[in-house]
Amino acid sequence: MDRSIKVVIGAGVIVGVVVLAAFSVGLLTPANPKESPEFTWITQTNDTLTYQITVYRGIHFTSESIPRYDNLNHTFITLNITSLVDVQEIDDESQFTMMVETEKVSILLPVLHENGSEITVPDAELIRGIVSKCILPVGGWSFVDDYYYDLDDPGDYSFSCNTYFSFIESDSFVFGHVQFNIDAGKGWHSTMNTTTGLPSIIDWWNRDFIIHRDYQIVMTLIPS
Repeated sequence: MDRSIKVVIGAGVIVGVVVLAAFSVGLLTPANPKESPEFTWITQTNDTLTYQITVYRGIHFTSESIPRYDNLNHTFITLNITSLVDVQEIDDESQFTMMVETEKVSILLPVLHENGSEITVPDAELIRGIVSKCILPVGGWSFVDDYYYDLDDPGDYSFSCNTYFSFIESDSFVFGHVQFNIDAGKGWHSTMNTTTGLPSIIDWWNRDFIIHRDYQIVMTLIPS
């Protein structure tokens, strides 16, 4: 056989062996494990949070509107953290949403308005429900951001929707929910402290252009 042919055949065999070896190594090397969040609670049960409530009437509030939430203005409300579910196994949107919707706080009563009257049960339940949804574990903000719709402007409710949303800011995390349909809707969003998982500011709104209801309730955390 011609010597040049032998060289070509020999080189081909070597290349084939190298390729086969590389392929075999690829088959035997385990794939990188799926990266998972490491959620954990910084806040603990029996911690207390105090918020100052400010109520705003929107531009659609008219003389025909019913002053539903005016009594809440300038009210201070203290909540006790009563229950925090195990979050170590959470690794998808569904599980995280279930955690968000669990009840986490109770209100320390009595809560008195600025005029001396006591908070009503519906108003107390509204505040308790919103704050419960805004207390989150830390350790996976980028995962949470990937779970939900990116709504960079929490005031953008000009479309029919019913969704949670989130986005990351330079020094905080915004998480919320918006539900809107044609001419009425409601929503909330919280600006989260990424170190503690506690909402420093909670903004809730309720608008109905037919009955001229247009309210915004802002809750600001009072440093302990």
